[in-house]
Amino acid sequence: MIVAVTGGTGFVGQHILSALQERGVSVRMLVHTAPSTYKIPIFIGDTVTGQGLEPFLSGADVLINLIGRYKPPFRLQYDLNVLSVYHLLQAAAQAKIKKVIHMSSSAVYGSADKKSFRENDLLLPNTTYGLSKKSGEDIVEYFHRVYDLPYVMLRPTNIYGNGMSQGVIFGMIESLRSSGTIVVYGDGEQVRDFVHVTDVTQLIMEALSGTDTQNGIYNVSGEEAVTLNELAHTLQRIAGRDIMIRNTDVTDDSLRVLRSDSSKARRIFRWQPQVTLEKGLRELVLHTRP
Repeated sequence: MIVAVTGGTGFVGQHILSALQERGVSVRMLVHTAPSTYKIPIFIGDTVTGQGLEPFLSGADVLINLIGRYKPPFRLQYDLNVLSVYHLLQAAAQAKIKKVIHMSSSAVYGSADKKSFRENDLLLPNTTYGLSKKSGEDIVEYFHRVYDLPYVMLRPTNIYGNGMSQGVIFGMIESLRSSGTIVVYGDGEQVRDFVHVTDVTQLIMEALSGTDTQNGIYNVSGEEAVTLNELAHTLQRIAGRDIMIRNTDVTDDSLRVLRSDSSKARRIFRWQPQVTLEKGLRELVLHTRP
């Protein structure tokens, strides 16, 4: 099996590449400029323009697409979350790729006062990021419908773990490390669901070897939804010392509640998250302690 990976230099991508190599899978990666630290075949290409994708996917069996952009402006979100997906799927269909594993996001659901989102719920994104990821999903489903291109589409909640460089947990730990305080944006009552990167990686490994009957859309979450205030107090307790928690007036309340039900992934892939939020946070805090 030959697996082609996009976004391999990113946070999640580095974990995926390591897992593939540990399993002895033949893997290749697409980049803009060739790094010297990777001992795998490197292909130079550009997903936004579509250049270089044909040789990258030629002869490959599976495409794992991890490319994405969270931060505005929308033009850049569109380039990486929509246009790149179109060019990749177009090239994948021409190369007769046997399966596409596409990383979407639970942000496609929007925000609602409900217990948790399920895969068949109506998608009403209320951020430009969620809008762009939903458009990317539409493209994946279009190529499946028109070109019979098999896919597994994942909708993770907030991914965290070693190597992360953005996100709520990253921001809090960086604040703790640099200033000895924990900054919580807004009133802190925003609800978030977190999933550890090693658990996301494990599900992707399961999807890699899964059958066609397992194709479809899957939520990926740790199902331990907490408020940001609760998250800050947990970090304070783990640090084991008196730490000031400071709420700010600066916030983005467009997503007040974001949590999802991953029972479908648990049932179909027999997948079970192994890293609890407590364990994952403890490893990060102890690792970054001054």
